[in-house]
Amino acid sequence: AHSSKATDSSEPPLDQLTPEPVVKLPASLGNHTDGFSRVDLPHPSAAQPSYFWTWRLLADGYSLEHVCQVRNLNRAAVIEHLIAAAESRLRVSPEWVLTCAEIQQLDSFQRANNGTESMDESPYNHPQFKKSMIEFFKVATRQC
Repeated sequence: AHSSKATDSSEPPLDQLTPEPVVKLPASLGNHTDGFSRVDLPHPSAAQPSYFWTWRLLADGYSLEHVCQVRNLNRAAVIEHLIAAAESRLRVSPEWVLTCAEIQQLDSFQRANNGTESMDESPYNHPQFKKSMIEFFKVATRQC
C-alpha cells in the first residue's frame, strides 16, 4: 500500500538549503570579499577531523540550524567544533553561532576588561553564557 504523506510546509525547499556557488577570482583580484578565504576541498584520501566539516558548512554560508540538522549536532557541539577549527587556524566568525545580543554583551564584557583574561569572571556570572560560548567568542575575536 502506498501512503501519501503531506509535505511539511515549514521545511524550506531543497534549493534554498544549497548556498550559491563561490566563484574563484584571479589571485590578482584577491579571493575573498567577506574576509574569509575560500578553502578548497581536501584531497579525497586526506582524512579531515569532524570539526572541519562543521566549519566548512558554516564558512560556505549554511545557517546554524541547517548545520545542526545535517551534522546531527546541537549548538554546544557546533561551538566546540568551531573552537577546534579556530585552534587549527581556520577563520571563524562569532555571527555563525552567537546572536547579536550575545555578541554585544560579550563584547561589552571584553571591552570593560580591556580584553584581558579577567573577562572570564564577568560573563560567568551570567547563566546565559556557557563556558564554550565565552571561549568561542575569545578565539573568534582574537583572529581579527
